[in-house]
Amino acid sequence: MATGEVYATTSVPGSKLWRPDRKSHPMLATSPNKGLMDSSKKYSNGRSSLRTSLAAKEIEVENEERNLTLQAVRKEVKMLEDENGRLRAEMHAIHDRLEGSRKQAEKMLESFQRWS
Repeated sequence: MATGEVYATTSVPGSKLWRPDRKSHPMLATSPNKGLMDSSKKYSNGRSSLRTSLAAKEIEVENEERNLTLQAVRKEVKMLEDENGRLRAEMHAIHDRLEGSRKQAEKMLESFQRWS
């Protein structure tokens, strides 16, 4: 019997009508229990899955970029804190020298005033 022809219905048990191959027909579901299925739904799930995985990858890349940026900022903060500590120590050393010089100048002034 040629493809697409209808089997003759007889009173013989088990006789059936021809049905197109469900795997090759895009408008039919793969399971007979599902009935007809719109092909756009069939393919939209794949696109949706692709969009979801693409969005997840974009989020992963953004997070990685943020982490790298955060690491760079933390490194810069650490460097600035170290620089700040070094400058504070230098400032205290200068302050101590100035304080010593001031005390020495006061002593010299007192001794000069005694001589005059």
